[in-house]
Amino acid sequence: PSLSPSSAEPVTPEPTKAVTSEPTKAPVASGETPAPTVKVDKTTSGLTTTLNGICVVESAAEWSKATTEFFESQYKESGKMTDTIVEVTYTSQQSNCGSGRRNTRGLQANSVEVTYEQALAYSTSD
Repeated sequence: PSLSPSSAEPVTPEPTKAVTSEPTKAPVASGETPAPTVKVDKTTSGLTTTLNGICVVESAAEWSKATTEFFESQYKESGKMTDTIVEVTYTSQQSNCGSGRRNTRGLQANSVEVTYEQALAYSTSD
């Protein structure tokens, strides 16, 4: 017996078990669409922070390194960012020591305001 096109039964694929509103990059077994990963890369200039109890940042390089490490650890610990890269660059400082400024208790307000730039790159699914 030979099979001719008219005698063969048509083959149909199985119906889709879960319908998604948007196509996915790869098949998903659970029927849920995974969140897309977004890459962010931005630089913010003119940021400032006030350091109380000191009058001057003696090493801009050491301050930049310590601040970079601090922010990088905070972003990583948030659990919402991956592939995190932070770079903090010291720009300038303004000492508030001996300027005659007083806080609410009447004591000398010893502090320094540091201006810096932060470059931040990370991936997230949020």
